[in-house]
Amino acid sequence: MTTRSLWLVILRAAERWVPDGNTLAGDTVIVCREGRALVELADGSTHILNDETTLVPVPGRFAAIVNVGVQVAEVLVISPGTR
Repeated sequence: MTTRSLWLVILRAAERWVPDGNTLAGDTVIVCREGRALVELADGSTHILNDETTLVPVPGRFAAIVNVGVQVAEVLVISPGTR
């Protein structure tokens, strides 16, 4: 059985969350539960997430999540973590 890590990231307008590089691994699932968020990937590409939008799996490690709206954004991050 694998162990997964779960984070609920709550961001105010223009706030940015950067994960600890040692806590996330591949096959990470990112779900935007409320608001609008931008997921920045390590390769420089980005994905916009709206309410109830899921990005799975993340193609490579992601670098940050940014709230691109003026309302609170809630983003759920689920990862198997590092071994």
